[in-house]
Amino acid sequence: MRKRYSIAFAALTAVVAFLSLAVLQAGAHELTGNGTWYWQNPKPQGNSVYDTVFTSPTRGWAVGAAGTALHTEDGGAHWTSDYSGTGEHLYAADFVNDNKGWAVGSRGVIVHTDDGGAHWTEQDSGGGPSVYLYAVDFVSETVGWAVGVDLGGVTGVILYTGTGGETWTEVTPGVMSSLYDIAFTSPSDGWIVGYGGKMLHTTDGGAHWNNVASGTFNTLRRIVFTSASEAWAVGHNGTIVHSDDGGGSWAAQDTGGSPNHIYDVAFIDATEGFATTVAGQVFHTTDGGSTWNLDSPVGATWPTYYSVCFSDASNGWITGDGGSILRTSSGGAAWAAQTNTQDAPMKAISAVDTNTAWAVDYASIRATADGGNLWTTQDTSSTWLLTDIDMAGGTRGWVVGFDGLIRRTEDGGASWLPQTSEATQALLALDATSDTTAWACGDNGLIVATADGGANWVTQRTGEGEELADIFFFNDDLGWAAGRYLASDEPLILRTSDGGQTWAAQDTGDAYNGLLSVVFTSETEGWATGYYGQVLRTVNGGTGWILQPALSWDALEAVWFTSPDEGWIVGQSGCAMQTIDGASWELRQIGTGNYLTDVEFADGQTGWAVGWQGTILSTIDPDWQTTPPHNVRNFDAVPGDDSVSLSWVNPTDVHYAATRILRSETGFASTPTETAGQAQIYEGTSTAFFDAGLTNYTDYFYTVFTRNDAGCWSLPATAAGRPYEPAPGPITAFQGVPWDRQVSLSWANPSDDDYASTRLLRSETGFAASPTDTAGQTQIYEGTATAFIDGGLANYTTYFYTAYACDDADVWSVAATLTAQPFDPPPGPVTGFSATAGDGSVDLAWTNPSDPDYAATRVLRSTAGYATEASETAGQTQVYEGPAEAAADTGVTNGVTYYYTAFARDTAGGWSPAASASARPKGATTLLLTSPVALASYGEEISLAGSLTNGTGPIPATLAVTLWRSCDGGAKWAKVATARYDWATHTYKASAIMICDSLFQMQFAGDLANVSCISNAVAVESKAYLGKPIAPSTVRRYAYFNTYGLLLPGHSSSVTLYFYRYLPGTGWSLYTQRTAAVSNYTFYSKHSTRYRLPYRGLWCVKAYHADACHADSWSAATYINVR
Repeated sequence: MRKRYSIAFAALTAVVAFLSLAVLQAGAHELTGNGTWYWQNPKPQGNSVYDTVFTSPTRGWAVGAAGTALHTEDGGAHWTSDYSGTGEHLYAADFVNDNKGWAVGSRGVIVHTDDGGAHWTEQDSGGGPSVYLYAVDFVSETVGWAVGVDLGGVTGVILYTGTGGETWTEVTPGVMSSLYDIAFTSPSDGWIVGYGGKMLHTTDGGAHWNNVASGTFNTLRRIVFTSASEAWAVGHNGTIVHSDDGGGSWAAQDTGGSPNHIYDVAFIDATEGFATTVAGQVFHTTDGGSTWNLDSPVGATWPTYYSVCFSDASNGWITGDGGSILRTSSGGAAWAAQTNTQDAPMKAISAVDTNTAWAVDYASIRATADGGNLWTTQDTSSTWLLTDIDMAGGTRGWVVGFDGLIRRTEDGGASWLPQTSEATQALLALDATSDTTAWACGDNGLIVATADGGANWVTQRTGEGEELADIFFFNDDLGWAAGRYLASDEPLILRTSDGGQTWAAQDTGDAYNGLLSVVFTSETEGWATGYYGQVLRTVNGGTGWILQPALSWDALEAVWFTSPDEGWIVGQSGCAMQTIDGASWELRQIGTGNYLTDVEFADGQTGWAVGWQGTILSTIDPDWQTTPPHNVRNFDAVPGDDSVSLSWVNPTDVHYAATRILRSETGFASTPTETAGQAQIYEGTSTAFFDAGLTNYTDYFYTVFTRNDAGCWSLPATAAGRPYEPAPGPITAFQGVPWDRQVSLSWANPSDDDYASTRLLRSETGFAASPTDTAGQTQIYEGTATAFIDGGLANYTTYFYTAYACDDADVWSVAATLTAQPFDPPPGPVTGFSATAGDGSVDLAWTNPSDPDYAATRVLRSTAGYATEASETAGQTQVYEGPAEAAADTGVTNGVTYYYTAFARDTAGGWSPAASASARPKGATTLLLTSPVALASYGEEISLAGSLTNGTGPIPATLAVTLWRSCDGGAKWAKVATARYDWATHTYKASAIMICDSLFQMQFAGDLANVSCISNAVAVESKAYLGKPIAPSTVRRYAYFNTYGLLLPGHSSSVTLYFYRYLPGTGWSLYTQRTAAVSNYTFYSKHSTRYRLPYRGLWCVKAYHADACHADSWSAATYINVR
């Protein structure tokens, strides 16, 4: 599956303020349909738990995101998920006894239970969708309060009920800020805290609320009283304020300068308390808050701890993000997790079948083999930043990630080995069409592909300023990639029809922001999703994309279709959408408010969704505990001697535990615990059982049941068996090897203890019906041997052989049979067959076989290939037949490869297997060099034309040749270079060759013609030139100047250096010149001149070359700044 990764939303992991969570996670969408998705990780669930309430050390409740409602009867050892009746976030709860409780949350939701949380019903708060309630406090079964904020006007909200929540009334306090907690110390005395250090107090049961100076401007999240006088309030930036006069005055307490927001505080007594923070910290005081010490963090800096509560001095609980619940039974001395929590943000899911799937978070790979009941970590690394996984091959697949990371498994994830590509940027998505072919895309518009299992990853494209978040291939040729242009956040969709060799951008229509996912259900029908609730559809392969009506403003991270009509979309804030007609979408509540990053189905019913906080949700129904498991398949009873062999196939149910078998002589069992006339003979997880010690020729009835881990039994399955004294086993490995007028028979006798003998029958009409069959059958052997040669037969006649084994009670085994046909064998093949090429001929030689009935040897020739049989005529020419051992094939064409096949024949006309050889006739080889051309003005390059012939004409190939040069008229030759001569254009080009009126020749040596020859010599005239003077040093104002040139032997020339000086206001003027004669340089000349520049300043030097035989020339100028 392809992961749709969004850098833009990765930063949201740092947003932990309660108000921000409300806005971001609640979403702005109506939910339709009840969820049929179940938590697999974390367990019991993975939504953030915002509040806990305990009425005793064993009985408690927890509420949280996406309508989460949990309760425990054993102090949290086990938590049960309850349906709260809402998908809104529940931020706070309060219980007045073991049965009656309330919870409040986003969009003004209030739910109530009368039966301890088993059932919840919604109450009308009177608030609209912009109201968020953060705290609730009941002073009796009828009187209660809830506080929060109306985001529409950013005003504080206070709600009151005197009817147990049947009706709620808003009390307007005139507070222009959010209110986060409320606590009553008596029916008349109550406190509220909120944004900016806001603190309100009532002494008349809420009829009037008065401002109180809290001593801080930091937002306060929680207020608690341990007595009428002792109180604490906690909040942002590590704020803790304390009152010892019933709230009349408040003083700050020191938390060591912690910058982290404190969300909750709880006291065991007047002196010992605990406070929890957004950074997973626990502060502890034992002196009433005079000093707060940071205990060893219970977790890392994640998750946020939202709630802490104690039921007595020993038992307490902390809850937070990702469904985390911690418990202490030692008064906070030690804390232990009560939930199976792996809270790393999940990035992608890849399902192979209903039992087998893989998921990745940033730093680890997890797998399940039982439908998700158990997820195990296969590999992990703190240096990884994984983004996607695809197990297209079942046991073979890839993961990709940041910094170009690619890893592959060949063994179902037991090992993950790195693979390399040119990618160094983040790879954000992966799609594999098979276990060898895959594509990955990511930052900078990168797309890489492999067609060999990842041995080689090829970069197909890059696009600066692009981010490709997803890639999908409908087949090995047709694919799409989706993402955005980073500078503008505009959408981007690319399409390829040639496997990614070329990509073209498509028109995204009215889409207005980046895209995160793309999928196609056919070559023309496709969908794409993106930021701000964008859903795009195409019906023409992407030629036109149509923006669908928005159902949400959430980022939609992934889209998956189980069929052309049925699909799912998931994204931010737990947003989920479903289509059942392939055209319109509806919002679905799947039980979480966590950011969902991927969704994939193994079939039409079994699917997974993954996301932040370690979220893994599945459609697999958890009610297996009360559902009978499947029974075994293929239950079989095979009777034997005093025994019955039972075999079966156990069910594949995830929670299958064991198989039980009952036996009776009177009938089948109806229940697994039946004892009347039934005997339990087996219970376990094997797939076979040998029931021995039985009575032969008695009927036995077997009934099998399976049970699951919850002790739930399946319906029965049955089989029956009747033991008997069996016949001996048949002979095995029965073989017949035919030859000239005979068949050699062999076999293995059975290993039965009472085995007595083996009987062989032969017929020319068919197999025997029994060991005593005489109609057309001849007994040829009886005994205990394991081989027999049946001779005196007629060649090319088919014989039918039947074999039986007998025990000492004269009981015969079942038959073993075979057929065989004796024949006259062909002669052996000729040996040492060889073909030696000559000029227009091929000499053939061989050694004939030594068979006594050998008659002759036939040789066939072809230019297309070897013959397969001696009588072959298509494309074959017979060049010889007779008893000799050599032949000459003349009149063949030079340069053509001939294929020779030899067959030996016996006197009966049988032909031997083939022997083969090939040869290529050849003539004389000639290398002719013509048309020398000097290509460069300084004689540094030449082009030589020529031809190479071998017998009948030019050889069209690019062959290696060696270039030779002579500067003394051919007396001495020196090798210049070895290069490839292009015989198609008949040219040879060589550079950096000093010509100097040289003679040139080429030499060819190659296997093609098996020759070595050298061409004629040709002359090339050189030209002199002058190089640029240089000044390698200005030490002590001395400059060294080198001049270069090609000089002919015996020629005289001179080099004059001209020195120009630059004077301000005057300009350049010739200062002096120096001339030096140059002569007798055979080839490449270099002349050095040393001159002291007498003045500081800017100098210019040029060289003039005069030659007696060639045109004079100036060099380029060199500038020197003398300091």
